[in-house]
Amino acid sequence: MQIKDEEKETLRKLEESLWIASTRFDFNYMNRILAHDFFEFGRSGRGVRQTNDRKANAT
Repeated sequence: MQIKDEEKETLRKLEESLWIASTRFDFNYMNRILAHDFFEFGRSGRGVRQTNDRKANAT
């Protein structure tokens, strides 16, 4: 399967938006771009951040 350059650019921008505090901690933005069952592991490898927990973590 070939990914178009436009699709690669969209994915890159979405990924980079997860690194920026103004979007990473924006509850509404994160709900728009992430699947309802999304989860992530922290850099330390400890703990899981689930989509449902984002609002609580957005301080």
